[in-house]
Amino acid sequence: MITFKGTAPEQIVGDIINKSMIKVDPTKTKQEFDRTSILHLAEEGTSIEDILSKRRSVRFFNEKPVKLHDLLNILYNNYHFISNSFKNPNMFDQYVLIRNTDDKSISNNHIYLYDVNSKSIIKKEEVEEEKIQKLFLQKEFSEAPANIVLVAKLEEFLKESSPSLRGYKDMLIQSGSILYYSWLYSLSLGYEGTVYAGFNPRLFYQISGIDGYRQYQVLAFAFGYTV
Repeated sequence: MITFKGTAPEQIVGDIINKSMIKVDPTKTKQEFDRTSILHLAEEGTSIEDILSKRRSVRFFNEKPVKLHDLLNILYNNYHFISNSFKNPNMFDQYVLIRNTDDKSISNNHIYLYDVNSKSIIKKEEVEEEKIQKLFLQKEFSEAPANIVLVAKLEEFLKESSPSLRGYKDMLIQSGSILYYSWLYSLSLGYEGTVYAGFNPRLFYQISGIDGYRQYQVLAFAFGYTV
């Protein structure tokens, strides 16, 4: 069981709904959420473990774009989750592969980096379609309109822990909790998605310019609207 600064896992669902930084439209909830949605389960007092056990792997997405506003909210709330849950909020960067958003100022098929100071995403690199297909070891996730890639400062994790293997374990546990938080929050916005192992590491490092040690890809989260 993972706890966050003394918070029981069962309380996390309530926090997602009740914290002021997350807004839920009750009308939308009734219209658009199925019986396994996070909000329905939370209303029944279901534990976080039960919610995770009822999740399904979503691998097929339609062509409907994600809303840029929603994407930025997910990234922003991820940062707050990191800040409130772990000692050092600067141990992670959030990269995003954008395939399709509703904002024409955002270029499709580009990798962006989230900047918490401006609460915006910064364009890093264009990715050709051929390279996009090579990025994905699980090809179905390439159809998702947005993929959030969590990049950790592995070197710092190893320095902070003794033995260093514990630092690596801490990095994995924290990364998983962050992206499952993304998944829980995305459900409240009407999306579905899946946390998965991430991109082809070598190609992603070449495209993004990270070195695989000081910055290390850990996990990814694909989300959008399902077929």
